Amino acid sequence: MEDTIIPLLHELFGGGGQMDLSRIVGGVLLSSCRLFAFMAITPIFQRAIVPPAIMGVLGFSLALMAFPRVWGALSHAVFMDMWYMASILAKEILLGLLIGMVAGFPYWALETAGTVIDTQRGASAGSTSSPITQDEVQPLGAFFGFLYLIWLFISGAFDLLLGIVYDSYLVWPVLSFFPDLAARDAVFYLDLLDNMMELALIIAGPIMLMMFLSELALVFVTRFAPQLNVFVLAMPIKSGIAFLIILMFLPGLFAVMEDGFEFQRALIRDLFGMFSYER
Repeated sequence: MEDTIIPLLHELFGGGGQMDLSRIVGGVLLSSCRLFAFMAITPIFQRAIVPPAIMGVLGFSLALMAFPRVWGALSHAVFMDMWYMASILAKEILLGLLIGMVAGFPYWALETAGTVIDTQRGASAGSTSSPITQDEVQPLGAFFGFLYLIWLFISGAFDLLLGIVYDSYLVWPVLSFFPDLAARDAVFYLDLLDNMMELALIIAGPIMLMMFLSELALVFVTRFAPQLNVFVLAMPIKSGIAFLIILMFLPGLFAVMEDGFEFQRALIRDLFGMFSYER
């Protein structure tokens, strides 16, 4: 790290104190675009958690970590006109959005699982606005989402996630141009959606099965005791079964989150591996 920062400081402030302001502004802009696009779509940095003013300061602070490498590439750039810069900025924003989509995969999978469970137990009418994404979400969906964000910070996985974003500057340098996209790139994101739904069903499946069996039992009870109002009894019984299974399943849920995060890291590595680009 010192081999990169010390020459950078000498170049910025050496030579009689003369600094190339346009290169500094361009370097900060190029190094921050990918991070800001990543933060814009990732649930961790949503408006309800990080206010816009703080997110701006935080984004530029995190971008300073990538600035030395971007500055080194800028100093050797031969062709730096307006159209070239615009295309690089567009590429950086697109790449940040792609990384953010993959980074939000476990959160959205858990939120989907909670929504499926709430729909099955008949609590879909109790949907509220998520305090994280400001979207309409079911109570269990919001709970699972909060649980994942808490696990992300207390387990240290958030540091690993930021490390993945910083590694992307090494795997795909800022001044590398647009990749050659192919049909298999679209298949990658279709597989991502497929795996997200698979994880949601793995979490919600056992609970849905038990609620279905309880509903089936209520059908037989109603047949022998027709005076019982099954519509009044169904929701509290299924809700009680769902919450009981969730309490039993909670220790294993953190293991599922860890597996989902490791799968997320593998997906991001595949994201960089599927592109062929010019160095």
